[in-house]
Amino acid sequence: MPVHRSTNLIPTKLSESSIAAVKDTLKATAKFLSECIQSKSPQELDAPLTPGEWSFREVMAHLLTTNEVSMNTIVYGMALNEPILPEIHPRRDWGRLLQYADYPLEDILHVYQFKRRVLLGILGRLSQKQWSAVIHRPPGKATTVFLQARGIALHDLEHVEHLKVVWKG
Repeated sequence: MPVHRSTNLIPTKLSESSIAAVKDTLKATAKFLSECIQSKSPQELDAPLTPGEWSFREVMAHLLTTNEVSMNTIVYGMALNEPILPEIHPRRDWGRLLQYADYPLEDILHVYQFKRRVLLGILGRLSQKQWSAVIHRPPGKATTVFLQARGIALHDLEHVEHLKVVWKG
């Protein structure tokens, strides 16, 4: 996919405005994906976006797996004190096992939308201190709840912008 993440769209510094940008992006992505499904034919949604690329269905499955792995990381970060989490790759590990793209697109969207509402509910209840909670990943890597949520939002933007370019709007 020839889209590059523009990391300056959401600042790395934790602030009320950067938190709002994360939450707004997460909400907007869920709405955009729903609109895509409503505006495209089943054939368009299952065809490669461009030759050799994923279809919209495969992009949705990928976004669902990424959302799940990242949301689970945030939940562990909130439930445990500085947890050390295993390195799980959303596509190679999680997605390979779950194979979401094999399910009806409406089911993929429904699960994605539900899990996104759950994630937004979690994020909406966090205090400023909780946004800074540390999550450890081996070997010696660490992140915060904010940076994890920011990563989800930037990843979403990457795919949304690509869809907009391919489908011209």
